[in-house]
Amino acid sequence: MSTLDHFSSFYRIYECGYQEPVLVSGVDGVGTKLRLAIDCKKYSVIGEDCFAMCANDVLCHGARPLFFLDYLACGKLDFFIVEKILQGIAISCKKTNTCLIGGETAEMPVIYKEYDYDIAGFCVGIVEKNHIVDGKKLIQEKDILIGLPSSGVHSNGFSIIRNIFSTEDFMNFFQEKPFYETLLIPTRIYHYPIHALLKEFLIHGLAHITGGGISDNLYRILPENLSAVVEKKKIPIQPVFNYIQKKGNLSEHKMWNTFNMGVGMIIVCSFQEQDLILNRLHLLGEKPFIMLHIGSISRNKNRYFFHENIFISGNGTNMKHIFQAIKNGKISHSMVNLVISDRWCKAIQYALKENISVFSLIKTKKKFLSKEIDNILVRYIPDIIVLSGFLSILDAEFCEKWFNKVINIHPSLLPKYGGKGMYGIKVHQKIIKNKEKISGATVHYVTKNVDLGDIILKKTCIIDSGETPISLSKKVSIIEKEILIQSINKLL
Repeated sequence: MSTLDHFSSFYRIYECGYQEPVLVSGVDGVGTKLRLAIDCKKYSVIGEDCFAMCANDVLCHGARPLFFLDYLACGKLDFFIVEKILQGIAISCKKTNTCLIGGETAEMPVIYKEYDYDIAGFCVGIVEKNHIVDGKKLIQEKDILIGLPSSGVHSNGFSIIRNIFSTEDFMNFFQEKPFYETLLIPTRIYHYPIHALLKEFLIHGLAHITGGGISDNLYRILPENLSAVVEKKKIPIQPVFNYIQKKGNLSEHKMWNTFNMGVGMIIVCSFQEQDLILNRLHLLGEKPFIMLHIGSISRNKNRYFFHENIFISGNGTNMKHIFQAIKNGKISHSMVNLVISDRWCKAIQYALKENISVFSLIKTKKKFLSKEIDNILVRYIPDIIVLSGFLSILDAEFCEKWFNKVINIHPSLLPKYGGKGMYGIKVHQKIIKNKEKISGATVHYVTKNVDLGDIILKKTCIIDSGETPISLSKKVSIIEKEILIQSINKLL
């Protein structure tokens, strides 16, 4: 309806089919992905990403996009570059039947360098009032989460990526093409699969997974009295994320709270309709994640769970304490999903009663133990591994692969009473024999050098006159429980 001579853009809303139409708006940009796109002269990606980030947000409330506007700022106007950026927007608008209604281009040489560009988009959609998707009102206990794959990194985490990789790194080949091409794959638009579902099913919630990862974005749609249990091993993590993590030596926590990790959109639905919805998605050519355990909605104070693995050899005193601390909220956002034992012990029975997956490697020879454990761990993807009285020594290759993920609690003040053979009552006997005045406990990272990993926490206790190894053991045990829980919380 409007022309370039008008000061504003016009859009006529046809009331056909809407009883109580509600306009839904979203605004977003592309972030520092812009820098990489500009450096690599991939300008159309900028427009596609800008549109996708806005349209996917509007989509989360069930709205159909009506029109889109852009704001483009630069140091010096280059019509070729502007044309490519707008081409990216126009192509995306056409795919979703959205009107590119107008925009603004600003040349600001004082603010931007000559060939620098910045972009923001503004999308307006429409939805019937009683069809608004609002997870806080619709999500119920026992609902299921279904994930739709991302096309890659999308438009978040590029400040971290640019700190890790050099210009040369971006040019190196990754999966048979320059790495920058993988990074610059445009953000996927979820318009068609989601609207196809909305026509047939009652969708309880939609979450666009952007900055903050699954946890932050899923949290935004959950009712106050509910939480989502996310089991990461069910998510098909794309190789690009493993590559970024390894190159940058990033923690699991950093990765999962920055990147989408392969999940671009999460659908929350009734468990009664999950099979029908999954079938419909498959017919649409989608590859949804079946998230029975990833997405069970249950009553709990915590919103998101990190996974702990525990290795045991004895009674599992500290393991039991960890279970109890999780139950009473002293360890937050965490669950034990695997227990591994190198011998038969009482702790196995306790873990089985807690419905934890247990692997008892009784018949595994010592030289193959680390490899066998590694084969198990790759299926469970732990955030943290706790050695709870675990007596076997893990080999150098294992310690290197799981660097900064394996922690141990030692019943003395390391490094003085550490090393091979120094465990249990033997430590306390030597300390008493040497007439030490203080003892304590130490939580440390596990490395190939026994008991010489970086110390996470330690705490001391006074050795009283007439102290025995048994009484000292009991005193230190109290400290162990305290600093082990503190260390787990610190790392998670």
